[in-house]
Amino acid sequence: MQQELELLDQVQQQIDSFEARIRQQIRATTTLQLLTTLPGVGDILGIVIDREAGSIQRFSSCDRFASYSGTTP
Repeated sequence: MQQELELLDQVQQQIDSFEARIRQQIRATTTLQLLTTLPGVGDILGIVIDREAGSIQRFSSCDRFASYSGTTP
């Protein structure tokens, strides 16, 4: 039981380290800062949206982006 608890502590330390790196990346990226201001969009989801959508300039209109995102028919 003690070994399992120690292992869990090590894994938690790794998770904390990764989350700190994620927060550093968000602070350094304007796009991620803007995304995380949306209701319901946290650090991880903001990064996922940013990586999935890529450059917003590749969409010729808001309607095309909404369609790509699957939020409109």
